[in-house]
Amino acid sequence: METAQILQKLHENFRFTQDRLIDFFNTPDLGIHGFKINEFVVFSSFLVTFAYLKQNKSEKIGEILENFHKSIIVSIVDRIVEEAGDTLEQNRIDELTETIKKVLMERYKEYFREIAAGRDNHATIKSLPLLVDSFLGHGLAQPVDEPVLVRANLTACIEEIITEFE
Repeated sequence: METAQILQKLHENFRFTQDRLIDFFNTPDLGIHGFKINEFVVFSSFLVTFAYLKQNKSEKIGEILENFHKSIIVSIVDRIVEEAGDTLEQNRIDELTETIKKVLMERYKEYFREIAAGRDNHATIKSLPLLVDSFLGHGLAQPVDEPVLVRANLTACIEEIITEFE
């Protein structure tokens, strides 16, 4: 498959992941009172990256993921600029871009660390609760009423998402 086709597939998986997670967060019985959009986008892109890395050993994997991540960063910055009414100066946009890159790198390191901590014989399902806890710590606008229920349901949702890409 060509690089452009792979990137297109990654973006399709990204949209699919976001749609599934949005459905999850809109479940009324879970008591979730909103999430931080930038953290949500970073987490969604992480899940796509993780699933892609699990399946691929291509020589172009670094280039492909770098391009995917650049596009995610650009989309976050573009949304922030749009929300600011296009009044941000270029140096502020550059600062935002660097900040988003830094956050993406920090979260990815943390999320991969959580997956590595929970792995036993490559059983990623065991690591998902740690990953979920890490995301919930960053991504929720406020604590949830039933954290055990949310954690269990989000773990199952992520397991379904990752399985969908296999």
